[in-house]
Amino acid sequence: MDGKSRCEYTHELVKFRQLPVSESRDCVIAMKLAQGQIWKTSPDVHSNEGKSVYLRIVELERLSVTYKEMLEPKTCDGYHKSTSKKVFCKLIKRAELIGE
Repeated sequence: MDGKSRCEYTHELVKFRQLPVSESRDCVIAMKLAQGQIWKTSPDVHSNEGKSVYLRIVELERLSVTYKEMLEPKTCDGYHKSTSKKVFCKLIKRAELIGE
């Protein structure tokens, strides 16, 4: 390892992999899913007749998410759906967190 400690070498590798914001296409932001969160989807990713859909996380498990899909954030009308976390994260790609 060129006489460097493991910590220093690892730190340099992390710095090497980071891209400046101007060079990256999508800004990646770490987020933590939590029960009760409400997400407003992007119409080009997930919509109903071209309008944004609101997704409220009802139950969150290790590998799955149960959510309610609604047309308005403050309504009781909607459909309960279950999916994997991977698919749910694809649904909320470019979505906006509006409530917790």
